[in-house]
Amino acid sequence: MLSISKKPLISFRGLQKSARLLKDFVLFYFPIYDLSMEDFFDYYPILSFSEAMIYQTDLLLEEGHREKDPWSVNRSLITKLLLELDLHDEEIERELDALGEYIAIENKLLSSSSISASLVRKASELRTSDLRFLHRILVKYLKIPYEEELFELIWPLEILADIEDDLVQYKEDVSNKEYNTYDMFVQLYKREASLYLEKEMLYYRDIYEKRLENFPSDIQEKWRRGYELYREQNPSPEIPKPLISE
Repeated sequence: MLSISKKPLISFRGLQKSARLLKDFVLFYFPIYDLSMEDFFDYYPILSFSEAMIYQTDLLLEEGHREKDPWSVNRSLITKLLLELDLHDEEIERELDALGEYIAIENKLLSSSSISASLVRKASELRTSDLRFLHRILVKYLKIPYEEELFELIWPLEILADIEDDLVQYKEDVSNKEYNTYDMFVQLYKREASLYLEKEMLYYRDIYEKRLENFPSDIQEKWRRGYELYREQNPSPEIPKPLISE
């Protein structure tokens, strides 16, 4: 019987959809550990496999395979591979739990005509669990201990980046009936959606700044310079005009 590492399991679409996230992951997380783009291919197999399996869950759900619980199947495959590679631990398992919770909330929000601001916020806070999952895999591969304070510091930035990506993808996501945070705000607040979204983004920026203040001044300066550089390379997108069905 073939081990998980030898089975053909990933689709082209899964790899295609995961590519954008992996690019951002490398640009943001690799410098934290003094890794470069040249190092990416040392970690590419496990990072791409894991993220592609997560996206394949989305693809199957979008195609209506809800009764077969594709996340349970794909999560099991990811876990088996991590165990085979000695990369599994309780912290990684918690991120997979959070991903499962997000998938359930996303399905609820997409299939219901009644949504709430609290549920949309919870979805935003769980949605980037795949980034934290990949981050933990990278740290395990490097054989260094987790710095939980660093994970907590980055968390609000991950949410902000995800929201900004949804602004860029807004029209396409709405057209494809895919989950989009800004679209949820449009459904909640109609023409005032942009105002409420700006407040939401400010909420997470404030969390980041308050957490950063707990670090030594030299670390604060390093992160502020890094964030300024990131903003120069990735300017904040404009909030598009809401698409409202009359």
